[in-house]
Amino acid sequence: MQKNQEKIFFSWGEYIQKHWFGIALSVVGGVIVVIGLLFWFSREAEQEAKASSAYDEAVLVLAYQLPQAGTNQQLVNEISQYVLAKLDSVQKQFPRTLAAMRARILLGRLYANSYLSQGAEDAYNQALQLYDEVARMASSSFYRGLALINKAQLLEHHADWQGALETYRIVARKYNEFYTPYAWVSLGRVGEIMGDKNTALSAYETVVQKYTNSSWYGFALARLTIVRQYGVSTSTNAPAPVLSNTLSLPNP
Repeated sequence: MQKNQEKIFFSWGEYIQKHWFGIALSVVGGVIVVIGLLFWFSREAEQEAKASSAYDEAVLVLAYQLPQAGTNQQLVNEISQYVLAKLDSVQKQFPRTLAAMRARILLGRLYANSYLSQGAEDAYNQALQLYDEVARMASSSFYRGLALINKAQLLEHHADWQGALETYRIVARKYNEFYTPYAWVSLGRVGEIMGDKNTALSAYETVVQKYTNSSWYGFALARLTIVRQYGVSTSTNAPAPVLSNTLSLPNP
């Protein structure tokens, strides 16, 4: 037993003597990789912290200063410009952080509100672009789905029923978040508007069967009963998608 151990030890010593340079390079390379990863994680954390701080500042200005502006349109415009610039800087300087995803979603709503209040097609297109960026770039499924929900709502306001239907369908089938029941209900509602009975029934049935604790359960059950009995020609009586009017682009 002792002779075998000595033999193994000798073999390892001989191997190390023959290949010491390669082993040394491997060790050094491993250390460099570890140091590089630590530096990368540290830098990512620093970037996220800076982005979150800037985003939070914009939200605090929005939450506390805008209500105090009242009907003073000049002050409202100044606050709007500041928030817009701050959010835009977050998404450009720290493009792949979670704070940048939140900034894009809030910017999207800002442009969407401008489209609703002023009918600006450029604002409509800008909002869609921001939502699409989040859906494409976000590492978190929560933010990807939330961006698509906002996009679908905006498509509805633009009367792009097919686009809204397809977008709600993506969220409903792909994401499992708190907004998923709403996506199914909206899918059913848009299906009714488009005269697609099968889509409406399937969507409402999913909510009734899978989301019994959701606040949308009662609405889905009521619509399911009506569609089964009367088809999709009956008005949906569904709440229209709501976009917050808390902030809008400055008046030209």
